[in-house]
Amino acid sequence: VRALSQAGAMVVLTRETDTDLSGDLHGSLIEKKRHDLSQRVAKAEQVKADLYLSIHTNADPSPRWYGAQTFYYANSEESKILANCIQDELVRILGNNKRKAKEGVFYIMEKTTMPTVIIEVGFISNPREERLLMDELYQTRIAYAIMSGLVKYSAKEGIP
Repeated sequence: VRALSQAGAMVVLTRETDTDLSGDLHGSLIEKKRHDLSQRVAKAEQVKADLYLSIHTNADPSPRWYGAQTFYYANSEESKILANCIQDELVRILGNNKRKAKEGVFYIMEKTTMPTVIIEVGFISNPREERLLMDELYQTRIAYAIMSGLVKYSAKEGIP
């Protein structure tokens, strides 16, 4: 957030704590999750965001998986370009995997009107990567890689 703001971007966070946006909604877990996601989309649309980056850590029952990966919605060429720019920089700067950007079908990707990507910064289920993800320097490298991918995307798209 800090790096993007210092570079002149207006950053709007959908949340700043480890809470969801379902509020006082009473209902099933799936109803609360749907409401949370719809609130995130609504916030992005309300502020007329140019891009939507959803940043997460990944997990899998098997601890063997590792590496950052960026997902995009197949029906959005702009999202694909953005995802490839970010993924290329994650691979180049982190240097610990050769994953490619990948298509995904997720609610926020289907419902937003701006280019949207989901960035999985690594697997917390992999012990080595879990330690890296807790390291401040590694977190800074991840942020720098995402920022570098955004700069690359801006240059390709002619965005000032």
